[in-house]
Amino acid sequence: MAMVIAIVIPMILTAFIYQRKHRQGTLQIV
Repeated sequence: MAMVIAIVIPMILTAFIYQRKHRQGTLQIV
């Protein structure tokens, strides 16, 4: 269970940040 959480949380965070940056249209920081 801990392994799944450790894998899922970073994926959700990166996906959320990527969508947020993509919406703003600022891809300066990659």
